[in-house]
Amino acid sequence: MNSSSHVLGVDIGGSHLTAALVDIDHNKLFTPSYIRIRVNSKGTAYEILNTWCEAIESVFEKYPQATPRIGFAMPGPFDYEKGISKIKGLDKYEALYDMPVKEHLANRLKIETSNILMLNDAACFLKGEAVAGAGKGYQHIIGLTLGTGTGTATYHEGVTLDANLGPSPFMDSIADEYFSTRWFVNQYLQRSGKQVKDVKALLDYYATDPQVPALFETFTN
Repeated sequence: MNSSSHVLGVDIGGSHLTAALVDIDHNKLFTPSYIRIRVNSKGTAYEILNTWCEAIESVFEKYPQATPRIGFAMPGPFDYEKGISKIKGLDKYEALYDMPVKEHLANRLKIETSNILMLNDAACFLKGEAVAGAGKGYQHIIGLTLGTGTGTATYHEGVTLDANLGPSPFMDSIADEYFSTRWFVNQYLQRSGKQVKDVKALLDYYATDPQVPALFETFTN
């Protein structure tokens, strides 16, 4: 592994953290370094940041030759340049609101803040697809991610931007309430009276509860 060409890519989701070293000279993952861990996004600030840092430290401990440079794909709203969270009212990472997250991470990991880059997670996803994935060769792309919330981004001739359509008015609420895990969980509770944690748990009932395939049919229509 060429340490100078590898950086750590970290994707922060509403329930998981995923990370791997990336060879930026060849746009390829160094797959042996891949990790994915659960994160309690409703925990305290210390609990959240400690979980993130322990995961990151585990990769650098395994591959000490890697240069400690980290790129974070972060959900918004977030001041990406300053590294300050603006997430509020989205049922995740509330404890980080107005915190200098980048500074805290740099101090804990003992690296310079200049070695930490934070960008919108949907924009990062779309940039990756445009450079090395399904969107390679196309110059105008729209990206949509569905998870704890809704992520949207646009790609035009090499420039990727956060479209931030999650807060947009949609039906009787906003898009984020419909195109997200919350919609599935809330709809299943209303229809069946059963509480599930997430969509993965919901799929466990797909073959035994007719409400589940009907729910997915409603979503796709």
